Amino acid sequence: MAFIFLGLSLVFAILNWIAVYDAYKVNRPLEIIAKPAMIVCLLLYFLAARGPAPALTWFGLAILFSALGDIFLLLPGNWLMAGLFAFLLTHICYTIGFNTPLPQLTAWSLLFALTYTLMATRVYRRIAAALTRKGLQNLKAPILAYVIAITLMLLSATLTLSRPDWKPLPAAMVFLGAGLFFLSDINQALYRFEAPTQRGRFIIMLTYQLGQIGLVAGAILQFQ
Repeated sequence: MAFIFLGLSLVFAILNWIAVYDAYKVNRPLEIIAKPAMIVCLLLYFLAARGPAPALTWFGLAILFSALGDIFLLLPGNWLMAGLFAFLLTHICYTIGFNTPLPQLTAWSLLFALTYTLMATRVYRRIAAALTRKGLQNLKAPILAYVIAITLMLLSATLTLSRPDWKPLPAAMVFLGAGLFFLSDINQALYRFEAPTQRGRFIIMLTYQLGQIGLVAGAILQFQ
């Protein structure tokens, strides 16, 4: 049963990619159905397949907050801050899940922390410049907090590759998933605040939904 829900999640993801393939001619009814249905099916997969490991509780909460974030961003009106806060909680939960139990500090940890800090700083400066041009300085602080949160999530997922308590395949899956999620969120910010492109929403949703599948399936494979 669990793999049926995972398959349905992928089916709804594909339908969502079709709906937003051309950002200038979005199939809004299909998007409204497919986008939340994808994350709900992923949550059902998680609930059907999860084991008793304490870390999985945090992954489950991350999926739940993702579902709320998807819904907020589909609602008419300005729900950007609500969606941003829901996904901020998503990344915090994923980060706690990856660090349950806490890993040992190593030279690799410090190297990747420095690398990702430099990368996130460069990304944030570009987004902040776009916000300044649009007169949206009030969004700089919440987006900075968000960039920090998603960078910590990406770092935590990356470090599973060198942790002896993580199996190689699940570690690779969550690393790729986190990387895709990171790319999706950065592209989302640039698309919204810098310049929209014709295939922009398609790329955002492709990387976001494949990233979520990688994170959740990898966590299940590790802790089941």
